[in-house]
Amino acid sequence: MSEEMERTYVTQLVGRAMYLRYAKYKGYSIKPWPYVDPGSQQYADTAVELLGYQPDEIPEMVKALEDF
Repeated sequence: MSEEMERTYVTQLVGRAMYLRYAKYKGYSIKPWPYVDPGSQQYADTAVELLGYQPDEIPEMVKALEDF
């Protein structure tokens, strides 16, 4: 996987986590993967840009979403 594709995937994972947390907080119906609302996607992009990520942590991110 290219670095750009990996970053896009990580941003999608982070955005999905943000979306799930917000939807549960508001009591909204959860849309299926890979849905991420535009606001969560923008916040995730900012978070990944500023904080970065470690490629070896991607499986942990995936697992965290499965357990959400």
